[in-house]
Amino acid sequence: MLKAMNRSEKAQHSVKHAVAIDPLIMSPTMDLAGQLYFVDAHWQRIYRWSPQNAEGVVVRDNPLDPINLAFDRAGDLLVVSYQGNGTVYTFRPGSPEMEMTLLKPQTAQPRPGMKAFLPVDVWASPHLSVKTAWQYVSPDGGVFIPARDAFVKGELRWGTKPANVLHAFGLESTVPGYPVYITDVSDQRAYKVDVQSDGAFGAETLFAEDGGQAVAQDLNGNVYLAAEQVLVYSPDGKLLGRIDVPERPIDLVFGGAGHRTLDILLMPRSMRFRRRCLASKLDYLRVSPYYSCSGAVTRALTKEGMNG
Repeated sequence: MLKAMNRSEKAQHSVKHAVAIDPLIMSPTMDLAGQLYFVDAHWQRIYRWSPQNAEGVVVRDNPLDPINLAFDRAGDLLVVSYQGNGTVYTFRPGSPEMEMTLLKPQTAQPRPGMKAFLPVDVWASPHLSVKTAWQYVSPDGGVFIPARDAFVKGELRWGTKPANVLHAFGLESTVPGYPVYITDVSDQRAYKVDVQSDGAFGAETLFAEDGGQAVAQDLNGNVYLAAEQVLVYSPDGKLLGRIDVPERPIDLVFGGAGHRTLDILLMPRSMRFRRRCLASKLDYLRVSPYYSCSGAVTRALTKEGMNG
C-alpha cells in the first residue's frame, strides 16, 4: 500500500495477492514501448514479460552469463556479461538467436547528446571516485555504458569480479551533466551524484539516510528507493511517502505507457524459491504514482501477474 506521510494522517490502501520472484531474476529494463525485460542469471536467460499471458517469454537462451541490460534508442539490447574480460554484446530482440554483436571498449571521452547507463547501487560510496577509463557505445551511437579497468581486464577479488556493472542490481540511464541517484548497499544510504561528460561519477552529496538495492526516478524527478519498503522522495530530499509491499523490494523500473508506471520486483518469501526457476511465472507489483502540486500523494494501483 501507499502511505502519504504528513502531520495529520497517513492514507492507507491494501495490497492483496502479492507474491515473490526468484532472487536470481534481476536487471529490469524497459524497451521503447515500455515492455519489461529482465535477466534470469542462474539459467542465463533473458526474458520479456507478457502482461497479457502473465508469463515471461524467453528472448535469448544463449549461455553467455547475462547480468545487466540496457536498451539503446534504436531498440537494440545491450547486455553486460560476466563471461570473459569486459564482455558487452548487443542484439535486436526478435532477431535470430545466434545473431549478436560484441562491443569493443573505447577510451573514455565526452559524448555530448548521448545517454549513459550507470549502476543503480554500489557496495561502498568510495567506489564512486574510481576513474572510468572505458566506454561501450551502442550501435546507434545514442547510449553508452561507462566501465573501469577492473571490468575490462576481468579482475578477480576473493574469487569474484568486483566491477560495479556486474554487482549492481540494474542500470539506470542518465544524461551526463545531470545528477543521478545511487544507493550504497553497504552503509544503507542514498547519494546524489554528479555525472561527468564521460559518464564518470563526480561530486557526491548525501541524499537520504536510507538505502537499499535500487533507485528509480519518475518524470517529475521524484526518487524511489527500494529499502525495506519503497520510499518516495522529492528531488530535494523530502520524504513524500511510502509504498508498502509484502516482501522486500529488490529492483525498481519505470515502464508502461509513457514510462509512468513503476514495476517493483520483490524478494522471495522463502529460501525454497532458490531452487526453482520462476521466470515463467514472474510476479511483481505495478504502481502508477502521481503527485499533485501540493505534494500530496495519491495513486492508482494495478496488479499484474498475481498468482494469488
